[in-house]
Amino acid sequence: MTIQDDLARGITALRRRFANNANVIQTAAGVVRLPGKSLHANWIVGRGLCLYRCEDFANVPKNRRRAALALRVPVWSPFERTGHHCAWSGATAMVWLWNADAVADTAPDAQRLVPETLFLPRHDDGTYLQTCHDGFDLQVWRDGILRESSWFADAPSTTDLDDFRNRLGSAPEDVSRVAATPAADPWASPVVATDWLAANEKKLVATALAALLLAGIWFEARIWHVHWEADAAATEVSRLEDELGPLLTERTAFLRLRRLNHGLSDLLGEPSQAYLMGVVDSAVPNADATFQQWSYQQRELAVVVEDSALDPIEYIESLDEQPLFDEVRTELAREANRLEITLKVRP
Repeated sequence: MTIQDDLARGITALRRRFANNANVIQTAAGVVRLPGKSLHANWIVGRGLCLYRCEDFANVPKNRRRAALALRVPVWSPFERTGHHCAWSGATAMVWLWNADAVADTAPDAQRLVPETLFLPRHDDGTYLQTCHDGFDLQVWRDGILRESSWFADAPSTTDLDDFRNRLGSAPEDVSRVAATPAADPWASPVVATDWLAANEKKLVATALAALLLAGIWFEARIWHVHWEADAAATEVSRLEDELGPLLTERTAFLRLRRLNHGLSDLLGEPSQAYLMGVVDSAVPNADATFQQWSYQQRELAVVVEDSALDPIEYIESLDEQPLFDEVRTELAREANRLEITLKVRP
């Protein structure tokens, strides 16, 4: 037993000492208040009022299993309105179902509805006849999961046990009889903030102590490290300012000159419009044709030509032969004998 175990056990005992919540159990015979105190006020649904189902959801994605369970509950239940509680063990759901009209209308809103089985012990692998507050629960446990459960108002006979085994299709095994030893709190319940804290008190205490210790050491070391880095950085900045000052000035001047050269190169590389007009005029098939419109921008040339002997195909072939032009396209204009020509000027 470690100090952490003692501290966690002490906190739990202290919380239970100041707890003033009582559990009540509802069976077919009525409602009875149970002795002892509980961390939460639980309305226990007697095993005789519940149906039990164990289902594997391994083929359902983890984040969709609760939604899949909600869809299955109405299929499993014979009740018009169904209350249920699910205890998960990995991908396996242990589900208790009850008639919500018979239970929910009786239980106060402030109390949680929890099946009686969760207040009875969990067992190792085997078959057990668990005594309940009212009746008996014949249980089969495997790997910490309640695989099968059947309730009997009276102790089951040998015939009942044989029928139970035949329904399971399993080999006969000894049935261990277990007396009712109800706990004050369930071994599986809806996880709320207080439940989570109670279940993880020991881990939280250990984590908090370790975090405080590490934080103190880290802050102390960090303070000295920051001081050292600040002094080293100040020295390095001063040295770099002395070394890099002239280089930065030269680099700025070089970049300015390069931008100027690029601008001049682009400007000088553009052919003049007078030159382009001469090339287009020489490529026009009919010497009597006249230019009606001319537009040139960013190597895109658009021309409207008027020609009494207009042949668009001849225009395209003639302009395509010019090495300066690319992507020559023609389209008849609205006016008669006019042709719209668009092309790209190669760099």
